[in-house]
Formats: sequence, C-alpha cells, structure tokens
Amino acid sequence: MLNPDPKTFMANAKKAPNVPLGETVKARLKQFSIMNKLKKRSLRVQHSGIQDLMMTDIRNFQVFTLYIQKNDIKFDLFSITKEMEK
Repeated sequence: MLNPDPKTFMANAKKAPNVPLGETVKARLKQFSIMNKLKKRSLRVQHSGIQDLMMTDIRNFQVFTLYIQKNDIKFDLFSITKEMEK
C-alpha cells in the first residue's frame, strides 16, 4: 500500500537517478500538448458565445434564488430532480 507521508517521497527523491526521458516520450508529450491546444481552440470556435450564455444562466439563477428568498418559498432541489427523472 502507498505511504501517504510526504517525507518518504522527499527522502527517496534525493536517491532518484537523473535519467533522460528519451525521444519517444518527448515526442508524445509534444503531441499531447499540441492536441490539447487544438481541442481548446476548437471549443472556442464551436461555442464562441458560451461565456455569454453561461453568464445569462448564472444571472437567471441569481434572480430565481432571490425570488424564492423574498417570497419565503420552500424549495427542495432533490425533489425537483426526482420529478424530472419521471
């Protein structure tokens, strides 16, 4: 089982050999980095207005919660989600 004590990891870190990663690992890391950047850019293109939509949703939720608090309405999110599943 793993020892969660960070002191043992730090003690063993001093004994670890300094081994180069190798060309294959470097190439895979570079490919992963490029794919990650590509995915982020494609998300921005696909959902260019997503931030505005999210902010609208947050504002609507804030208005909804203020309305519930102001009118002293009993609100149970668990029961609502159960009803929606039916």
